[in-house]
Amino acid sequence: MHRTDLIKRKIVIPPHALGADLSSYVATTVEQMERKLCTRQHGYILRIIGDVVLSVPVVSNANSEVCIQVAFRAETLLPKTNEPLTGRVWKTFPEGVFLEVEELLKVLVPASTIPGYRHDNVSPMCEAGPILPNSQITALISGVRYKC
Repeated sequence: MHRTDLIKRKIVIPPHALGADLSSYVATTVEQMERKLCTRQHGYILRIIGDVVLSVPVVSNANSEVCIQVAFRAETLLPKTNEPLTGRVWKTFPEGVFLEVEELLKVLVPASTIPGYRHDNVSPMCEAGPILPNSQITALISGVRYKC
């Protein structure tokens, strides 16, 4: 699930950022814009690893914006069908359990897929024992749907 990807993006640079601090501005912008972003190609960008590489700035003919191509390595999380995913128990209810993965993604684990699952007001249980809040559970992904 976790992997390292080389990601390339085009960023528009405002006039005030052109100058000696351009690379610092771009690195900060990439960190703010890209971290926790989700795409079908890379999944969730968890962390940017190392430096952000900049191309030569180019002025767009269409609207006179200054654009720069950036490339960076990132640790990503790309959920795929039939692969295991480990997360923290976020919420339990009669219909199943919600897991929170990397503080980014909420995953529904239906009760029908948890052997011996039962939910009462005291503590949800399964064949393996109680399902405690904030405990780590691994589930098999049965389907992926992207909102982003």
